[in-house]
Amino acid sequence: MLVVARDEFVCWSYLSQLASRKGAYVPPGTSVPQSAIDRLSGAAAQSRNQGSRVQPGVWHATMEADESAIVSDQFDLAIFLIRFPTTRTVEHEEELEEDAFSFLAERVQGYNWTK
Repeated sequence: MLVVARDEFVCWSYLSQLASRKGAYVPPGTSVPQSAIDRLSGAAAQSRNQGSRVQPGVWHATMEADESAIVSDQFDLAIFLIRFPTTRTVEHEEELEEDAFSFLAERVQGYNWTK
């Protein structure tokens, strides 16, 4: 998720498909989490370009996130890149393997064909 903020409020956010499925959306006008503001100001300004892990409830209600930030002094913006480590795992259901004989045998059951 990419979040652009000005004056400690979200201007807009853009989600990946996986983050969107998980419900990770920050609407415009929402205040930026206090932990992100603290990290961008004061003594933490030297380490603000490094990512940090944040707890659930900061950017998403149930998922922890990796947060990175870029501050643009010229445009007075903060750009946050929020990555959710749990969205990287893709779960696939096992497909039932079927050969041609069992497929056709299943198809002809309603036709009352005999051998």
